[in-house]
Amino acid sequence: MQQTRYSADASCKQKRAHLADDRLSALPDVLLQEIMSFLKARQVVQTCVLSTRWRHLWCSVPCLDLDLEEFEDGDMEMSLDYHERQRQMWPNFEDFTDNLLYHKNIDIALLDTFRMCCPSRYYVRDNSDRWIRRGIKHSPCWRVKTLHLSGISLVHHFARHISSGCPFLEDLELKDYIGTLDDITSFSLKKLVIVGSYNLFCNPWTITTPALASLCLSGIDCFGILNMTSLVNASIHLSTYFEDDDDDDNASLVNQVEFLYGLSNVSSLELSDFRSIVVGDRSLKFPSFKNLRTLCLRNCDLSDDFRTLELILENSLNLERLTLRHCKFSKDSNRGEREAPKSKKTSSLDVRCENLKLTEILYEDDDVRLLVEFLFDISENLPNNTMKITKIEDP
Repeated sequence: MQQTRYSADASCKQKRAHLADDRLSALPDVLLQEIMSFLKARQVVQTCVLSTRWRHLWCSVPCLDLDLEEFEDGDMEMSLDYHERQRQMWPNFEDFTDNLLYHKNIDIALLDTFRMCCPSRYYVRDNSDRWIRRGIKHSPCWRVKTLHLSGISLVHHFARHISSGCPFLEDLELKDYIGTLDDITSFSLKKLVIVGSYNLFCNPWTITTPALASLCLSGIDCFGILNMTSLVNASIHLSTYFEDDDDDDNASLVNQVEFLYGLSNVSSLELSDFRSIVVGDRSLKFPSFKNLRTLCLRNCDLSDDFRTLELILENSLNLERLTLRHCKFSKDSNRGEREAPKSKKTSSLDVRCENLKLTEILYEDDDVRLLVEFLFDISENLPNNTMKITKIEDP
């Protein structure tokens, strides 16, 4: 009997020690759910087996992160290509997501953040449509603040649902999706990222987001109208399939300038793959970038005798840093076959960037000679400017 009593006492001590060591479970529900927000959805659900304390915690988690890659089987043949592995993972992912969103296992209306990453494949489209539609239409006022979607097919009138069904949305990110976007209107949105999509916008298109502070658009195949008075940072990448309207140069110019007007309040701006930012008639009023401090032109065509660059500098009086990365400076693209510049060109514009401290030039070939000559030509109006020139092979 004495031995039995000692065994019981030892068991109780072990249990008390175990509970004392499990400080995580002793935390309040709100804090545990916040910790689970950093996990993928499948991991979140799996916490229910830890103990009775965790059994229902996951149902009210504020962040839901659904990712197809989480369902990759360790026994899956590595010889399979990427798309075949995705196809084999899909049934489990589909069942799991249906159970979460359709069987009321998780309270969608209470989500602050909703992320979904799955492949843009033919067998996904109908499912992703109804999942997103259920999320957006679940309640008259979805309180979600962060919505990140990757590799999905957008539901019809997706942008309209965002405007009417997500009044608190602050962070919207769309990557590698299939479908088109109508005009985007949101008075709460502060960050917008649209990257690597197919059929990015219908033509014409407008983004009206007066509270937006950060914008990234990649894959633009036509210019639209930007209405965003609070914008601070912007990164714009044209599609490789972008084509100006060659039949009407003036119309093309107007569209480009109107687009740039929507960016005129930014303090940091990156423009990529613009083949011709400004062409044609200079009488058209160019926007003034009064707040612009940092400008990066990447893979842009500046082979118009630097008229575009002149206009930008003339209208960016407070610019402090300029980066020209792999831009085209000469119409002659053959390396080593250009003639040296014959004489300095006198600038026809009043370029005065007294705050410009650094001009960083990253180039591939000797086109840079023409740019350096241009900058020396206006150097009197750039009293504080330092040039840093770096040649980079095979960018």
